[in-house]
Amino acid sequence: MRNQLISQSDPQAPHEASLLNLVIDKVHHQLGWSFRWDFATTVERTVGWYRQVQEGQASALACCLADLEGYNTSASSVISPRQEANADVR
Repeated sequence: MRNQLISQSDPQAPHEASLLNLVIDKVHHQLGWSFRWDFATTVERTVGWYRQVQEGQASALACCLADLEGYNTSASSVISPRQEANADVR
């Protein structure tokens, strides 16, 4: 038998998803943070994570570590605006 999700949420309660909004302006300007993965890569990695764990191909920990390694590898090849500005000062 496959795992089944049993919703215990209150159907009368407001759904929070319509209230959530990710705004990165502040972290981008103050910390120089920027995206490392585009939307397609992020979705691909997320779906792959769930698929591998659900099908028993890998543990959740192994998938997380693989994603962190992939993210860090891609992040090391990208220069943030803050790093670029600091390089100009030197």
